[in-house]
Amino acid sequence: QTATMIECFLSEECDAFLPPALVRVLLPPLIAVQANAADLDFISGSMPLIRLRLIDSLQMKPQKPRKASYEGARSHGLLKERWLEKHVEEIPAVYAFLVDVVDAEGVIVVDQAIQKISDFKRIERPRTSRLAVVAVIRGVAPEDLDNILYSFRSKAEIDARCFGTLILSGATAQRRAERTQTMLLELSSTSYDEQAKRSRLVCETLSRATQAELIIRHSFKIAFNIEQTREISAACKQYATTYAELWDLVYGGGSFPVASWRHPHFRAFAELVNYKICGLLLAANNYRDAHAQLRRHLSACASL
Repeated sequence: QTATMIECFLSEECDAFLPPALVRVLLPPLIAVQANAADLDFISGSMPLIRLRLIDSLQMKPQKPRKASYEGARSHGLLKERWLEKHVEEIPAVYAFLVDVVDAEGVIVVDQAIQKISDFKRIERPRTSRLAVVAVIRGVAPEDLDNILYSFRSKAEIDARCFGTLILSGATAQRRAERTQTMLLELSSTSYDEQAKRSRLVCETLSRATQAELIIRHSFKIAFNIEQTREISAACKQYATTYAELWDLVYGGGSFPVASWRHPHFRAFAELVNYKICGLLLAANNYRDAHAQLRRHLSACASL
């Protein structure tokens, strides 16, 4: 019986009833790069674990001022419209700047690179997005390349954790690309951790009696950002917390009438969280708990 329900849950026949693809598939982190088309193609081919977009293709919107306090704040729905789409497809975790350190003729161009980096550091970006610099070696790599890169990083005041190297040709090209990819993935995780931390701090300031909807919204954001770091067990636990808080809101009274639960927005949010929990449990091969969660959700919805 469990296997049958799981097959139905994943069947293509019920695809139309499932959340959008951006919810079902955990995509690689989004990295915005300032580079030319040829370099972008090279990175895409050598770094398969990240998604890339040119910075110029992003629609940068002015940041909203940070709220000094959430006292008296109320939500309009449990999740803002296009929130998932915006955070999956439009807001990069990292802004990476590719800068030539050794040009195609083998000439070292460190001074010009430092000035470009200074301008790049002032780029407008989301508060939690990280900056990275990738030094590009176009010609034959000098024998003292590591010393050149160390000197360059020191003069440009770049943290070693935010610095990578790309060699466009040679025996060490792929190894350098893999190291740079690892650096970008680690920075991405740092960005997601920062976003989760911000939501936790917001939750601590909210009142459960009058701001339960906002608590649920930020609880979901915490789970979403943990999931982006690939911490499946912790993300599943946080989604389960969000799901429990949702039902406490429905049956606990307070500022949220039970009648509002029948509104499509709230029903869709519950379906989304339930899907996330079941999907993560299945990813961990925990079929028994996934089956129990699905049955529990169907029973709870049927009682309304």
